[in-house]
Amino acid sequence: MDSKSPTEARTMIERTRTLSILALLASAGWIGCTVYGLVVKDIEYVFRALSAFVSWAYVCFVTAMRPPTTAPLLFIAFAASHILFYLVESGFDLVKSGELNSTMAYNVVGMFVPGIFVWIAGTLPLQAVKVAHNIAGSKDVCTALTRILDASS
Repeated sequence: MDSKSPTEARTMIERTRTLSILALLASAGWIGCTVYGLVVKDIEYVFRALSAFVSWAYVCFVTAMRPPTTAPLLFIAFAASHILFYLVESGFDLVKSGELNSTMAYNVVGMFVPGIFVWIAGTLPLQAVKVAHNIAGSKDVCTALTRILDASS
């Protein structure tokens, strides 16, 4: 197993902590939306915000307790679905009102944290172990010799 350099390990720790903090920010925002929904007595909005809060709290808990060593593809898809939801909602708002309004500003703000989450999570490696440095490449003599021997047999 190839060991990581101290700077690579530190970078991985910073990225996973950042993912946890971003998920915590998103869950805090959604609990605020839940409270707002309770104040204005919009039960449908309360349930939507509460489910988003629970989902982001789960993402925060999992990334804090078991930091991902590879890109958390399911969490990336979850955050990307939030971005897509806000884009579609912005499009409907634009078609309905015909102009930019405060709801669209809210949608842009709502895309901010999931967008950063997707960006940072996408920088994590796809494999937990890097390829060893002592493996021959296509331009190395050993590989060329092996190709010649394979072709002659």
